[in-house]
Amino acid sequence: MLSLWQVIPEQKTIKLPSLDIEHTPSFALRSVWNGMGHRWYLGGVPLNCGHAHSRLFPPSDYYQEHPDFYPLIRGKRWNPETGGPWQLCTSNSEVIRLTIEKARRFFDEHPQQVMFSLSNNDCGGFCECEACAATGSNPGARMLAFANAVARGLRQTHPDKYVIFLAYWYTHEAPREKMQAEPGVAVMVLGEGCHAHALTDPSCPRNKRWHDNFEKWVATGARMAIYEWYIPGCTQHYWRRIPWVAEETAIRDQHYWRVRGVQWITYEAQRAYEDGDGYPLRWPLYYVAAKGMWDASLSAEEILRDACGKLYGPAAEPMLAYYLTLAQAVAECPQHGNIWNLPNPLAVYPPDTVGNLRHHLAQAQKIAREDGGAVWERVQVEMRTWSRAQKTLEKLRQQKETSVNISVNDKGYIVDQPTITGAFIRSIGGIPTWEHVLLIGEDGTEREIGDEEELSVVDGMRFRSVGERGLDK
Repeated sequence: MLSLWQVIPEQKTIKLPSLDIEHTPSFALRSVWNGMGHRWYLGGVPLNCGHAHSRLFPPSDYYQEHPDFYPLIRGKRWNPETGGPWQLCTSNSEVIRLTIEKARRFFDEHPQQVMFSLSNNDCGGFCECEACAATGSNPGARMLAFANAVARGLRQTHPDKYVIFLAYWYTHEAPREKMQAEPGVAVMVLGEGCHAHALTDPSCPRNKRWHDNFEKWVATGARMAIYEWYIPGCTQHYWRRIPWVAEETAIRDQHYWRVRGVQWITYEAQRAYEDGDGYPLRWPLYYVAAKGMWDASLSAEEILRDACGKLYGPAAEPMLAYYLTLAQAVAECPQHGNIWNLPNPLAVYPPDTVGNLRHHLAQAQKIAREDGGAVWERVQVEMRTWSRAQKTLEKLRQQKETSVNISVNDKGYIVDQPTITGAFIRSIGGIPTWEHVLLIGEDGTEREIGDEEELSVVDGMRFRSVGERGLDK
């Protein structure tokens, strides 16, 4: 299937004039997981920002002799035999010293690498000891303090290298207190905003919060990177069969990041979250992001117009109209997305929009039938892709709505289960164990929710977290 979407021009004679072309891409790292590498000008600085605590200090290697390397949680040192989420005790002097040694060894063995990951494990379980608490008031601050300590030691031998960590989930919130990053510290902030609208859209409340939090990370002076997600089917299975084209929203976000000093961007895209061959479903999403990272002067329409001309020949105009209509439908949707969710597809693609999309495809099909060959095959594939999406939309209209919206610390989440626990709220909201979870009633009253307490889910439920002494979130 992938070969169908590759266009290789054929020329009997190739003439090359004198060439002296120098191009500096808009970003030093340009990564789209399902992109086509150098054909899409992807690549650049090697990325190394994965979850690292388990790799740095595997409990099987260190726990017996150094249980103090691991977190103190509710007065007890974490034990691998009892399991549960965990992070390192990031204030421990030996953890810091050994991490510096590991970073030096890594760069000596891999001189082409630029980054050494300090990212916490993909879970909660942050250390609650007094020394860790003294390094920062929230997990993001504590990770920055850990990165600063490692960067200071690494700088003595590798002044041109970086330590980097993910500002994601528990660590997404920037330090609440004023902190400065050491030279050689980078932070990769996850795209936890609303992906239906641009980050600079003042009418999008979720993106306003993301924007304000990102600016606080920028204010630390750390070198900035972005981890964006293009996996709408991760938690909403119906989006695995429905197109999403970000178009100019993606380009606007890239412009904003570039102005704020972002150098490295990676877009997560996984076929595991798409039904069938995901390429015809997602290529416009990936391609616009890839080309935009290479050349900031291009608009999304210019990028798609060029691609449609190559893929669809005489049917390029109606196919371009099809993709632009998909993009417009998302950008103008009155609903907002959540951390891992796009808006409800019924709100994105109302009946009038569905009719316009079918019209553009029918026009393309009529033209492509006369042209035949690969153009006809590509249009037919897109026809089948949209037909599958339309059947999904029709099925959703017939079903009774089962998902509800809740908010945790003013961030929206979609829940598709009838009951939840306090631990569930703590998990999705990235609330550390040393903070309390409060349920806010319709009258504004609040009560604490225990981790094991079960609650029946009601649309519009609101929760917030507070510190042990009633500190506001």
